[in-house]
Amino acid sequence: MKRLSAFIACLAALFAWAPAQAQELKFATQNPKGHPLVAGMERFAEIVTARSGGKIKVNLFPGGVLGGDQANVSALQGGTLEMVVLNSGILASQVKEFGIYDFPFMFADPKEADAVVDGPFGSRTSPG
Repeated sequence: MKRLSAFIACLAALFAWAPAQAQELKFATQNPKGHPLVAGMERFAEIVTARSGGKIKVNLFPGGVLGGDQANVSALQGGTLEMVVLNSGILASQVKEFGIYDFPFMFADPKEADAVVDGPFGSRTSPG
């Protein structure tokens, strides 16, 4: 009975202590530091930290330090990684809809892709 009481007391102390700790999220990519996607990840981390009042911190792992896309997808599925930026083509073997629609090759040409990206908010110049 004493062990059960001690266990319950420890559990209660843990729950009382846990909310005070900052939540840390792992965000990985195989793109190197300086890449535009990594710049976006960095800005995302800043916004999350600011808007959560520091209660949520996003730890970035660029440059494939946690592995390539396949390793990151596996870590994401296993719960050891919370977020990942990756080549979407790898998801064709994971999500049947990606294969059915030949995502990311769903545009007939760069003009069509630009029209979708531009949407109703203006235009973006295409290198081609």
